Amino acid sequence: MDYREFEQNVADYVEGALEEGLRCRMDAARAVDPACDRLARLHEQLLVALQETPELEAPAGLAERIFAKAENLEQLLAAEQRAFRRGMWLGVAGAALGATALAVLLFVLDLSTGSGTLDATATAGNNWIAQVSYKLYEWFGSAEALMKSEIVLPVVGGAVPVYVLLISAAVTTLLAWFRDDILDALTDR
Repeated sequence: MDYREFEQNVADYVEGALEEGLRCRMDAARAVDPACDRLARLHEQLLVALQETPELEAPAGLAERIFAKAENLEQLLAAEQRAFRRGMWLGVAGAALGATALAVLLFVLDLSTGSGTLDATATAGNNWIAQVSYKLYEWFGSAEALMKSEIVLPVVGGAVPVYVLLISAAVTTLLAWFRDDILDALTDR
């Protein structure tokens, strides 16, 4: 038996909880290997020290306080889950109600006018999307020229594109917004 196998079984060996064959092998290893003998004696001393140590009584009411705290946490968790489910159902119900109201409104409007309101609405929507797309393409063209233009920094004297300044401003704003969280994360380590 090598030391590693002896070490794996030494606690049961000292407590007398091994089968006879393994116990005989452990006895033989302990007699031959001084490291195994030291480990067994250390465990025997620990077992004696634990047996001689008086048991401590828990403070009065500790178990009740622990159970009350656990019950309180379970109640809070259950309430949170109920609120989440209720909120989800309210959101789904609100969306369904809104979609139903819109469908009824369009259907009533279509019936009252006698014309194809739904077809007219789809055509108007497509025209609106086309107009917005055209304006966006136009704006992106002018925005591209603006972003590529360079601004000379007064102290440094170098020129920097506008998009670099905008990205720097966005990063600075994010860092300032989450400053406390970042500092907390850095000081916890």
